[in-house]
Amino acid sequence: MLSRLFVLFTLSLLIFPQSWASGDMPLVISEIQKSVEKKFGVVFPEQNPMPRPPEEKEKIVKKKVIKKPLQDTFVKKKNIVKQKPIFKKKKTPGQIKIEKQLAKNREILRKRREDFLNKRKSDVYQKKSNSKKTSKDSSPTGGDWMSQKSASVNAWGEKKKKQQNKWQADRLATIKRWQKARKAFKKMLPDIKNDLTDIPFGSSEAPISTKRPKRKYRPSVSSPVHVAQTQSSPLELSFIEEAFRIPIRSQGRRPTCAAFAAVRAVEILAKAMGQEKDLSEQYFYYASKPQCQQSPCQKPGSWPRQAFVDSQNGGGFDIPLEKDCPYNETKKSNNETQIPLKRSCQRGVAKVGRFSMVKNRHEIQERIRSGQPVVGGFKLNDDFFLNTGYVFKEGKTKVGNREHAQGHAILLVGVMELPKSLHRSQGRYCTLIANSWGEGWGRGGHACISDAWFDQYRYGIPFIALEKVAIQ
Repeated sequence: MLSRLFVLFTLSLLIFPQSWASGDMPLVISEIQKSVEKKFGVVFPEQNPMPRPPEEKEKIVKKKVIKKPLQDTFVKKKNIVKQKPIFKKKKTPGQIKIEKQLAKNREILRKRREDFLNKRKSDVYQKKSNSKKTSKDSSPTGGDWMSQKSASVNAWGEKKKKQQNKWQADRLATIKRWQKARKAFKKMLPDIKNDLTDIPFGSSEAPISTKRPKRKYRPSVSSPVHVAQTQSSPLELSFIEEAFRIPIRSQGRRPTCAAFAAVRAVEILAKAMGQEKDLSEQYFYYASKPQCQQSPCQKPGSWPRQAFVDSQNGGGFDIPLEKDCPYNETKKSNNETQIPLKRSCQRGVAKVGRFSMVKNRHEIQERIRSGQPVVGGFKLNDDFFLNTGYVFKEGKTKVGNREHAQGHAILLVGVMELPKSLHRSQGRYCTLIANSWGEGWGRGGHACISDAWFDQYRYGIPFIALEKVAIQ
């Protein structure tokens, strides 16, 4: 019975495997891997702790077990030593009488015990039938320990099966939502292309001022984010867990991509502190353009470095909540920052604690592995706009001379190693990114850009790695 219980428990672990690190692989990463597998005929190892749907599982070929013939065994005859017969003494009449009385007493005790157990079983059954609260997974009373443990394992298996079914239903519902959003994104794509503009990096490489005024807030250090990493897998997969637990948002038809990437980075570190904040992109776009704060201007686009510097050096919390300073998707002619802002836009709840500039791709990927989201700027080619979760350097596609050559800011949140057969054409890794064009772009608003595409289409300026934030 004990061996059967152990087998049941082991099988349940194989059917319902546990997650690695502190969280499951996000669905978007699993879908990205499947897209790459379908296109290039490669195979990623089973890195997902949650099993794929039954129809997607590969058929397992059972190996034939060849039974080895039993080796001839030679049994040596042992020397048998004859023992002398043992003669039993005859019992006296008194001993026979005592034994009969003891047997009679044992029979009486056995009958009394049987009556007691039947009565107790009857009472328990009566009490159980009268009770209103009955549970299917309750262990049988009056049974042995093995029966109770077996029932407990079966109940655990049923619970895991329900969780698996729920996960499958949620997965299908999520993919259906992405497909619906993709149709809306395709309609909006021509406007997005027309609205792309050069990123005004300005003094992106200028040194950051070390002068700090007295702070009016109690300094708080953001908790380290949770970086999920595969264990015992031939291919590396590292990603910031909090980055995939924040909804993808859309910038609409305004050139505010850098503000969306920067605000998302702040929200990720805030979530690591247990603070789920929906912060204002409307304010951050305004804060990124100092020349457009006093009077309206018509020059589009921004880069978040100046807003990071001002927030870091400021004396209080400056970034407000979205509900206090809501984003407006509609453009205002000759007024990029849409001033004057509402008074509620001054109710700051967050600020930048520390950030740094990183230029080398290897260092950028190391920052991501350490849990720091990175804001980056890229030029775009045709493969970027309509992709199925990956943006690779394919064929001889070059940057166009018109809208495709304009800049776009995105947030880098993970590193995924590619199968070896792709290293020569795409590089060893691809970087997981979060975009601001809604869930209809890529896979749920995410994609993975290969090292080859990264190096060809990136801007040559330092990217921004956010290290710490303060939350009120």
